[in-house]
Amino acid sequence: GNLLLGAAASQGGNVGNLYALDAALGTNTVGATEGFSNAVDGAVNKLTSGDPISQGEVVGEVLWGVAEGVVGSKGTGLLSKTKVANKLKLPATMVDELPAYKSAAKDGNLIKTSTKGMSSNARSTWEKAHGRKIPSGFDVDHIIQKQFGGTDDLSNLQLKKSSLNRSEGVKAYHLNKQHPHGTKFKSVEIDD
Repeated sequence: GNLLLGAAASQGGNVGNLYALDAALGTNTVGATEGFSNAVDGAVNKLTSGDPISQGEVVGEVLWGVAEGVVGSKGTGLLSKTKVANKLKLPATMVDELPAYKSAAKDGNLIKTSTKGMSSNARSTWEKAHGRKIPSGFDVDHIIQKQFGGTDDLSNLQLKKSSLNRSEGVKAYHLNKQHPHGTKFKSVEIDD
């Protein structure tokens, strides 16, 4: 099922909605989409290379990519175990968000996620709910960042100064870049 959903998503499905589906079903459809997409990209590159050996590797690459993308529960791939990290590190400026991150970690919902190709409707969600435009100099911030499994649900959105919001995402990425996508975090700490 995940593989088919992932394939459908790679053909234009809304990846943001897949996160909600994954949360409800305990799956990682986005992981399936990425595995499927990576396999197809590799195959196209080899097929167009003109090298018969590379072309012969296409079937193996596709099968491997599909196997990596086929998932069971919350990021568990067919060929590998779920990566678990003890701690997600957050920038010191995110201390107010720490309780939400700790709750997500406790519930098993704090997972490093690729945001490649992901769209967001956070701005329109916030504006519709509050009946006004975002003030100048502010962004709609994801309390739990999308790169860690956050959603565009209103309960995960807040206003934050644009410069702070944008710097926090970059800092959080760099503090945790050693963890591969699909890593589930068991706890959270503020980086000093």
